[in-house]
Amino acid sequence: MNHRNSVSPRIGKTPDLNSPSISHPKPFQQAPLNVEPSTLISLAASVLFAVALCFCRPGVALAGSENLAAVAPCLLSKCQLPLAKCILNPSCAADLTCVIGCAGRPDESSCQINCGNFLENDAVVEFNACALSAKKCVPQRPDKGPVPGDASWDPVKGRYPVPPPESVTDDFEVAKMTGRWYITAGLNPLFDTFDCQVHFFEGMAPKDNSPGRLVGKINWRINEVDGEFISRSTVQSFVQTKPGLLENHGNEYLHYQDDWYVLDHADEDDPEMGFVLIYYRGQNDAWAGYGGGTLYTRAKTVPPQILDRVREATAKAKVPFDKFWKVTDNSCPVEGDPKKLRVLYAERLVQQAEMRAEEQLTRLARKTISKVDKEEKEIAQAAQRLEKMTEKFVKEELKVTEKAIEDEELA
Repeated sequence: MNHRNSVSPRIGKTPDLNSPSISHPKPFQQAPLNVEPSTLISLAASVLFAVALCFCRPGVALAGSENLAAVAPCLLSKCQLPLAKCILNPSCAADLTCVIGCAGRPDESSCQINCGNFLENDAVVEFNACALSAKKCVPQRPDKGPVPGDASWDPVKGRYPVPPPESVTDDFEVAKMTGRWYITAGLNPLFDTFDCQVHFFEGMAPKDNSPGRLVGKINWRINEVDGEFISRSTVQSFVQTKPGLLENHGNEYLHYQDDWYVLDHADEDDPEMGFVLIYYRGQNDAWAGYGGGTLYTRAKTVPPQILDRVREATAKAKVPFDKFWKVTDNSCPVEGDPKKLRVLYAERLVQQAEMRAEEQLTRLARKTISKVDKEEKEIAQAAQRLEKMTEKFVKEELKVTEKAIEDEELA
């Protein structure tokens, strides 16, 4: 649930699913903020104006639904300090400089997309919080458009309303979600259909007056053109408000929230047949009504025996499996056919070029760590156990990879 191409440092050819968020390399030291306010404002205005001119060019991918030039007065009057901090932050400043440098190039759109990849740093988060959440310089994308079942609906451009009540299970035991799960099929290409997604969960059954809870360590891998990849991870926590509804609310960044609806599940303890089918919808300060779906299985691939149930469940939710869902590849190969990878890379660039700003911000928001109440020791302890579970899995995967390399060398 992700993710963009990257010009960030590579992890290499060995999976590191426990890696922290990756940011751009720091070519120089952080500039001190002991600059005169008038100088900061002047600098911010100059850079924003240059970026606005760049973004206003026809066909620029990151222009989004709201032209930057139209919101610049609000940013300059209400978000001066966050913008100035962004400019003085090596990673954020490098991205702004990169974007400006793309102007007029034949590959201007793809150049700017690559500049904007992996902006998860404090300066960008603070700037977005001001521009979208605190001062609302950029309007929220409304929850409007076709819904599942309409002829014009599709997983990327359509709305994700609350699914029909009869499509949601009423007997899901959250504690059975504990352990390792793979996403073997996804609904929304913006968030769900990336290969090599392995998630670790710890479910806590309801007790006394406390609802059930679910804490998840979510990992995924982004393939690069040359067959290498970047690994990413985040932590999310949910409250089971109904048997088939898990809510992830109370997040500070963009005030994002996700609601997971369990469409079907079975044999959760079976390493070969266990599955949980999720439909989700969410909102944040940039976009109301985004959504998608994920098929979690214990096995790395979709067990053929569960497909009839999956098809029936997705049909009830009006998002039929064979029409809209895509099966993922969790074999996580260390190499690939360069020609095929280049084609996939080009397709991804085209897809991102069509993404609006609120879609890219939603990707970023859904990757940030969920707010966990410090007083809830059980949640914090669960996150620590998931970390250890992830480390164990990574070590096992490394052994398999190393053995495969040795076998190739001996062959």
